[in-house]
Amino acid sequence: ALRYSKRSRVWDGVGIGVSRNRYNGCTPPGSKWEVRARFRLVDPTTEKGVNCRVSPNGKPDKMGSDFCPRVSIYLRDKNWRLETFTLGDYQTAWNANVFNEFRSVFEFPGASTKWNPEIRNFHIKVEDPNHDLDIIMDDFYMERVA
Repeated sequence: ALRYSKRSRVWDGVGIGVSRNRYNGCTPPGSKWEVRARFRLVDPTTEKGVNCRVSPNGKPDKMGSDFCPRVSIYLRDKNWRLETFTLGDYQTAWNANVFNEFRSVFEFPGASTKWNPEIRNFHIKVEDPNHDLDIIMDDFYMERVA
């Protein structure tokens, strides 16, 4: 498991960036991908688990809105336009005392007048819980499903 501590804003979180020369075009337009992980939120002052709101709509304010961890995928196309997917699909209600199962599917966008399907780079980031909580993540993976 990985624990991310001392966050100052909700968007501070674990992430990875992938450039075109690293993934070599393995994300064709229209391909579907499943993201899975297990998450816990912990109050660092008490070391106890914390409850949160699963799959809320909208964006949290900069310090937090009691959101559970969400996975954001930031895509940049060949023309440097940004597309963002925010995933927040949990398999059950949040339980502060255990790891919570996260699973979501998203699709890489196809060509349109506003999007070039040639991906320049993308970032995957875990974010959105209140800034004063630690995020613990386990078993994260992303796999093509279609």
